[in-house]
Amino acid sequence: MANPNPKTEQLIPFKKVGDKPLSKKPLHIRLPQNDYDDLMEIPRDERLSLVRAAITKALTQRKEKLQQAS
Repeated sequence: MANPNPKTEQLIPFKKVGDKPLSKKPLHIRLPQNDYDDLMEIPRDERLSLVRAAITKALTQRKEKLQQAS
């Protein structure tokens, strides 16, 4: 049975990133070891921004390419 009075003081909400809400589920991928090592050398906040920006850029370029093809 679940605790009817859980302690929630230690819970903190996620920080909002940019003007768009974050997805409810994380994306997990495996990278080549050397890419992983290079990423892990970057501070966490900068690393997360870098990966999000790279994915957004790649998706935008893909959409543009698909629009030009049709």
